[in-house]
Amino acid sequence: MKLGMNLLLWGTDIDESLFPVLEQIKAIGFDGVEVPIFDVNPSSWEAWAVKLDELGLDRVAVTFCGPDLNQISPDPEMRKKTLERNKKAIECASVLGAKMLTGPYHSGLSVFSGKSATEQEWKWAVESIRELAEYARDLRLPSEWNISIVLKAISLPQRRNLFDLWRRLIIRIAG
Repeated sequence: MKLGMNLLLWGTDIDESLFPVLEQIKAIGFDGVEVPIFDVNPSSWEAWAVKLDELGLDRVAVTFCGPDLNQISPDPEMRKKTLERNKKAIECASVLGAKMLTGPYHSGLSVFSGKSATEQEWKWAVESIRELAEYARDLRLPSEWNISIVLKAISLPQRRNLFDLWRRLIIRIAG
């Protein structure tokens, strides 16, 4: 079993000033780190890749979209902007040498309508995930990358809509 440290503990805007912390993480005995990707300039992650390779730390990237980046927004310009931003996040994760990019990035975090997702929102979500998967495929990412959606079932009643969203999304992508 490998153990990793989530760098979100140090914030969302991370830079090379965190390198001494990476050294401490390695010295403590962690095998890898989860790196937040919010700076979507791929060149920002080149030094990170070198440092993590130097330390022998595995890496997973994480990103999420806020209210201003919502892949299921009724506004087509926002959906387009969000898709392009998420493509950049994939590029950054690739430069970083991450084996996967986690989210949530299927919709804007903390954007709630108070109702279940509409059929149209489902279509937009599926469309964007498919396009991101095709984009990642076309980047010729390392073979250990697997484009997949991981679902963690949450048994709390107030989380049912999120669970249903992911379950239905997986079925629609697979089906």
